[in-house]
Amino acid sequence: RRRASVAALLSAAAIYPVELVKNRVATGGLGNESVADAVVALYRAGGIRRFFKGVGISVAGNGVEKFIYFFAYSALRRRLSAFLANPQLVDLLAGSLAEWCHLPLTMPVDVFLVRSGAAPAHESVIQVLRGAVAARGGIQGLYSGISAYPILCWKPGIQQLVFESLKSRQLISGRLDVLSSYQAFAFGAVARSVATVVLYPYIAAK
Repeated sequence: RRRASVAALLSAAAIYPVELVKNRVATGGLGNESVADAVVALYRAGGIRRFFKGVGISVAGNGVEKFIYFFAYSALRRRLSAFLANPQLVDLLAGSLAEWCHLPLTMPVDVFLVRSGAAPAHESVIQVLRGAVAARGGIQGLYSGISAYPILCWKPGIQQLVFESLKSRQLISGRLDVLSSYQAFAFGAVARSVATVVLYPYIAAK
């Protein structure tokens, strides 16, 4: 779980500028911006530093999210394995149920990250969060998009299902005990891509 959290911290910091641009384009930014338009607008608003506004919050949020998720996933997987014989169903259910465990803490972070892409460069973190609260007339503004999660909660479950299936096939066919780092990275990328493509309309709606 600690290693998963550390990996989440590093990956969140590395891809934060990409997430910022993606969120700006998805939310409309200042109109119907293309990716190139969003990059130029962000750079003009604050230079290279603008691409890392809020990176500390993103890194902290991802660390908390992954730690809680894998703690819950491990516990749920053990419990479900006791009365479900199908390992694929166990992975799907454990991954999906574990997603709900971190949402009370991480949804406000997610709302901030989405809104910060289109927010003026001079707005502080507090001002962005206040804007989210004001937009929905209360604290529920920090949980905007929660209604999409009855479907989106299946994303990590699908991801775990695909990853474990690929892992099992590789270990059996190659007569191996563990995956190499490159194999784990490749299977993880494929699993995440499959889950994202399957549920992307709901991700965009959220």
